Amino acid sequence: MNRKKGVDSQERAHRFLSQHYVDLESFAREDFRLATGWTKSTFDTYWTKQFESLLEGADASTYRVKGSFGRYLSFREFQKHVTQVKDARTDYQKIEYNDVLTYEFYLPLAHEKALRSTLDSLFYENAVLPRLRRIDQQSLEKDFPQTQLFGEGSVLDRAKAYVDKKFRGYSIYHVNGRFRGADLMPLSEASKISAQGEHYLIDETTAVVRFIFPCRSHDEARLTRFLFQELFVRSIIELVSGEDEIWIIETEGGQRAHVWSEADSETN
Repeated sequence: MNRKKGVDSQERAHRFLSQHYVDLESFAREDFRLATGWTKSTFDTYWTKQFESLLEGADASTYRVKGSFGRYLSFREFQKHVTQVKDARTDYQKIEYNDVLTYEFYLPLAHEKALRSTLDSLFYENAVLPRLRRIDQQSLEKDFPQTQLFGEGSVLDRAKAYVDKKFRGYSIYHVNGRFRGADLMPLSEASKISAQGEHYLIDETTAVVRFIFPCRSHDEARLTRFLFQELFVRSIIELVSGEDEIWIIETEGGQRAHVWSEADSETN
């Protein structure tokens, strides 16, 4: 009986908070207690251990439900919260970055498995270090001097520490595209090509690999770009060698397209 009464009180508390979460209306602490039916001592215990972290002061005497309550709109999740001693608050420190460097690779879906394997390997020290060693060491010494920013140790240690800090992950999504596979021609001529079993228009699903690097300064963006080219771009170009074209879109303020083509080896 007592257990059922406790559940009923939790349900009333959940309804009260859910309603005030939706309408953003402020309320007095005593209004909340009366809505739950708890005694003052029981309510004070719940308030300190469970509810206070879900609320913020609206003014000197009233409260408002925080946005974090959204994860407890299900009574089942709310009940887990009120029956465990935990703090739902998360303290965040806001950091602003002056530059955001973004790369997007456009590759045929056939390469996705090998691409993921190659990219994942670059999150391991024993794959990163050999690639750092093949970079001109004088360039590394210039870019990663022994300073408070990069620390001490060998230049490889300093560069590795920077890679550890900046290169943390990537995302992949798919886009559907249609491409022309021959020189521009009238529909009648294109139909003849199709009748011969060849393709004038080609449907292809493309895997887009995206990297996002928040940077505090132009110099940090420059270093990130340099290492990204050496570690990731070089590895990916080697992996997909044989494709007609390889596209990489770089964004930092404006956009820049890097295109590798069989017909023209010049990199834009």
